[in-house]
Amino acid sequence: LLLLAAGLAIGFRVARRPPRASSRLRVGLVAGIVACLVPVGLFAVLSMNDRGFKGTVTSSVEALTSPTSKTPGGPSRLTTASSSRARYWDEAGRSFSDHATAGTGAGTFGVARLRYRKDELVSGHAHGFVVQTMSDLGIAGLVAIGLLMVAWLWTALRAVGALRGRRQRTWDAERVGLVALALAALVYGLHSAIDWTWFVPGPTVMAVAAAGFAAGRSGLGARRREAATARTLAPTPRYALAAASILAALACAWAVWQPQRSDAETNHALDLLAQRRLPQAADAADRARRIDPLAPEPLLAAAAIADARGFKTAALAKLVRAVRRFPGEPQVWIRLAEYQLDTLAKPADALKTIRGALYLDPKSRAAQQVFLEARKRLNPVVPTPAITPTPTTPGTTPGKTPATPGGVRPTPGGGAPGPTPGRPIAPLSPGDPRG
Repeated sequence: LLLLAAGLAIGFRVARRPPRASSRLRVGLVAGIVACLVPVGLFAVLSMNDRGFKGTVTSSVEALTSPTSKTPGGPSRLTTASSSRARYWDEAGRSFSDHATAGTGAGTFGVARLRYRKDELVSGHAHGFVVQTMSDLGIAGLVAIGLLMVAWLWTALRAVGALRGRRQRTWDAERVGLVALALAALVYGLHSAIDWTWFVPGPTVMAVAAAGFAAGRSGLGARRREAATARTLAPTPRYALAAASILAALACAWAVWQPQRSDAETNHALDLLAQRRLPQAADAADRARRIDPLAPEPLLAAAAIADARGFKTAALAKLVRAVRRFPGEPQVWIRLAEYQLDTLAKPADALKTIRGALYLDPKSRAAQQVFLEARKRLNPVVPTPAITPTPTTPGTTPGKTPATPGGVRPTPGGGAPGPTPGRPIAPLSPGDPRG
């Protein structure tokens, strides 16, 4: 708020009374000196460190790029260069090496990384637009975003050049605003290269609007010159391009809206399940599946509703369908194994199923617990019988039992000796012929 107020005050002041050339020169010199003193001060501070300038920079780079570095919590996080981004970048690189051509699918990094992670950190994003595009879309995605980036940069530079041709060496308000919007979009793109900013709607919408405005102004000067001389371009192609752009925007908005609708309908189905309104809950889960057939949550909700209605066969069929429809999602394997283990009491089937989840996510604690419980139910531990202590005889050490040949003891009444597992061997008295 303070920066906004200061900027508006300076803007209104300059608009009413523009500063003289000497004042602008003095302000420029002060700004230039400050800009030069900042790196000089940083160099001095780093040089006086115990590690020296080179050692400090090297240590910071290693902390930033090492996959094993740990990020502290609290305010001390602002003074350290360590980050967990290197882990996600490494996982995205390994996923890209296994699926280089087309990737694993748009938005699937959160699932694809589970096979490669070495800790229990949860992340749905690779913290970098380029590395996540590598993992999700492969080489095809990299080529696509490269072409789009070059096209936008060309149009943005063309827009600045068109305005410059209209007024040579003049930075009027329109040109300053255009350059500011183009730089805002460029900074957003650079920041997205090291974070998941493009998943946050607020800054993304503003950056897309700024980038679109800069690209749309690219042909302004040429169109004005053409209009001043003769109308050589018919309006029909322009209207067709405008209509195509509107349709593309609506299609993108619809594609973004559908998963949100499906998620809301799934939550509504679960609320109805909690209220025991089972037929309505089943209808809501079915609507959620039809809205977004690419999400596993509606099928899992439908299975829970079918089980609550007593349709165990139908619930099992829906869980099996979810596994076959989304074989790369560990969650569906875990849910199926839990149902087989707890509801159907089939630990053997649950043990086979849970191996799929462990293959996709070896670090999953939920999958590990199901695996251990299924093993425990298949191989119950037999309690060891208690051993009754035998009284000692003279000449023997307390706590020890003399051994007999073959590990046998005489049977009561002088019968044939035989082995008695799990019990101590009775000692023989001196001179006993059986010895």
